[in-house]
Amino acid sequence: MSVRAMTWAIGQRVGSPMAKLALLALADHHNNETGTDPFPTIKTIAAETELNERSERRHLEALKVAGLIACRAHGRGRVYRLSFPPTPDRESTEPREAYSKRESTGGKTRKHAGRAARLPDDWQPN
Repeated sequence: MSVRAMTWAIGQRVGSPMAKLALLALADHHNNETGTDPFPTIKTIAAETELNERSERRHLEALKVAGLIACRAHGRGRVYRLSFPPTPDRESTEPREAYSKRESTGGKTRKHAGRAARLPDDWQPN
């Protein structure tokens, strides 16, 4: 399961609660660690969403038309690609150590790391 894929799926406006459920089921199968796209069978998704296979196919087609997923043949099954933005570089996603890093504060640890800094009174935008 990919938390990033689930968060993305929750934030999408799909137009149908059942289609959103199908999108969430696909996001649940996405593996962000390896970058592999989900490839559950229609039968698996239908079982997870408690819909019949025909309804599931219809909802997946609606997601494809909406541009939220793409699918391609893979052997006898299908591989689904979620249309969320690419992963940013790892450096920007790593949490910063709030109290162990020394900032440019004269060698002292910032007291309120993570809070917004107050701008000087004479600051002017460029």
